[in-house]
Amino acid sequence: MANTQIPKSPSLSWSYTKKNKLKSRDFISVLWIFAVATSLIIYIFSESVISAFVIIAAAAALSAHFATQEEKERYSYTLTTKGLRVNNILFPFSSMKRYKIMKDENGKEVLAIDLISILTPDMVIPLDGVDVDDIDFFMSQFVKEDEDMPMPWTHSIAKIIGM
Repeated sequence: MANTQIPKSPSLSWSYTKKNKLKSRDFISVLWIFAVATSLIIYIFSESVISAFVIIAAAAALSAHFATQEEKERYSYTLTTKGLRVNNILFPFSSMKRYKIMKDENGKEVLAIDLISILTPDMVIPLDGVDVDDIDFFMSQFVKEDEDMPMPWTHSIAKIIGM
């Protein structure tokens, strides 16, 4: 623990909504490849134009549906004197090595936390809608701030694979 002084506020709360497409462009491309191949096989072996057309129409309907659907994930964060609560999971300050408030690749401020456990990846938490100075003050009371901390590699890999 960096300091035993209690922060001004007993807790800080904020939330973040992440929007994800239900299916990626790759999935839709594979769907079309499968639909065209299946239609050609059906047409070649049974000469049924109607069956081939039904498969193409179904692929078109599914593509339109998947392209317009978004999944919204809502995360709620609460900093208390016990630790950081993400939705219903509490990460105690004793499980945190260091933290840093930095900008991500989009220029938005995030809270990066290096956790002690090898089994738990480091956390990168968006700080939209919350005072960054309050978060910094609160965290500095319990966890060491590390100015030289890089962006966690797990975050970089997640961004590369589209998570």
